[in-house]
Parts: sequence; structure tokens; C-alpha cells
Amino acid sequence: MAVFTAVMIVIEHPPLYFHPGAFLILALLTTGMAVSWGIFLNVMFLFSRDNDFLYTVLEEPMESFAGVKVPFSLYPMWAKGIGGIFPLTYALEAVRRVLLSGSTLYEVRWYLWAGVVIIIALTGAALKLLKKAEHHIRITGNMNCF
Repeated sequence: MAVFTAVMIVIEHPPLYFHPGAFLILALLTTGMAVSWGIFLNVMFLFSRDNDFLYTVLEEPMESFAGVKVPFSLYPMWAKGIGGIFPLTYALEAVRRVLLSGSTLYEVRWYLWAGVVIIIALTGAALKLLKKAEHHIRITGNMNCF
């Protein structure tokens, strides 16, 4: 499917003019944001017996409001408020602007800063929660806090 889509883009559309350096930096930043989000969720899963509930509560709003199917800029303000808490929102908007509009790093600098702040915040929160989980495990010998 991906090969077919790539071939159709090359055949049907004019070539995409984008800055390869900006795309590479955004790809690394997006990977870092995805890894920090995954680490944060996995640490949160240490506190729960039923992880399916937590995954469902966090995954569906992220897919709906982060701009995966519809660009984030088209959402009303209340939906932008919900989508603004997910790291995927900033990564998608930055990649779309670089690939589709040919934006430079300077033009997407706010998304870059938001990505760096999100990585730092999620990593810090994950470390804090992990220490709390380890402390609970040492005291009770049980992995489940709730």
C-alpha cells in the first residue's frame, strides 16, 4: 500500500520541494517525542492492573484530536484545546508544513520548541512516576498501585 501511494504521488503530483535538513531534524524530533510518549505511557501502565482502559482513554482522543485524519488547523477552538495536549499534534503540523508547504526550520521553530519542551516534560514525569512505582514495589512487593 505504501509503495502504491508513493508511486501515485510521484506520477500524479508535481514534485515536493522541501528542505531535507529540516525534514531530517523533524524526523528525529518526532521520533524523540514518540519515544518519550511511549515511555510515559508504559510507566503509567505500572500503576494499573487493567491497562486496556488507560490505553483506550488516551489513544482514541489522540487519534481524533491530534490532526491525524483532519489537519489540526481546521478544528474549532475547543478541539484544539484537547489536541494541544498530545505530542503528535505538534509533530504532524511541523512535518506537514515542511513537506507540503516547503517551510524552513525557522518557520516551524515554535513546533520545534514545543517538541523539545514536551520531550523534557514527559521524560521528567516518567522518571518521577517510575521512582514512585519502584518505591511502592519495594514496600509492598506488589506491582499494582491501583
